[in-house]
Amino acid sequence: MNYGKRKTKAKVHQIDRINPKYGSRSLIYIFSVLLLTLLFACIVIGSFGYGMMQGILDRTPRPESVRIDPTDSFSTVYNQNGAEVAKLVAAGSNRIIVNYEDIAPPLLQAVVAIEDERFYEHIGVDMKGIVRAFIKGIVSHEFNEGASTITQQLIKNNVFNGGLEKNFGLKLERKLQEQYLSIQIEKTMSKEQI
Repeated sequence: MNYGKRKTKAKVHQIDRINPKYGSRSLIYIFSVLLLTLLFACIVIGSFGYGMMQGILDRTPRPESVRIDPTDSFSTVYNQNGAEVAKLVAAGSNRIIVNYEDIAPPLLQAVVAIEDERFYEHIGVDMKGIVRAFIKGIVSHEFNEGASTITQQLIKNNVFNGGLEKNFGLKLERKLQEQYLSIQIEKTMSKEQI
């Protein structure tokens, strides 16, 4: 055995050094704890989101509450400053109701082309339109691009009184309810009825 100064320092250094085997075990342990924590957080957040969504859908009006007869509707006239000037509510003062068959096909095509170009293809919610509006909002930093379908507009105007919510949370809740109701209504009504 060599008890020289150099050999003794080397032996002390070797003993003091962390064994690589224990270092890799520590990393595996830390990784496992982080993975379990992440999994637990995902479960908690997912459960919270599911409960919140279920609560919103439970408060959604029934599809039967959607009126397709606009006889009790009214038109509001606003001035250039956005102040309400008049409400046209007298019978026949703001619209003439016609049957679907009496509307000129080019007019129907124009309305669909402007309001909801994939109206005859979607099931009440236009996912392409939602993605398009989201991307445009991200790019422009302004989320004012419309993605509502004609079915959603019918529901907004006839069930949710035009969607005049004051804050983002209420607007988001209405939008989710609109989308859910749109899918339900498209199962029971034809596109022509809508």
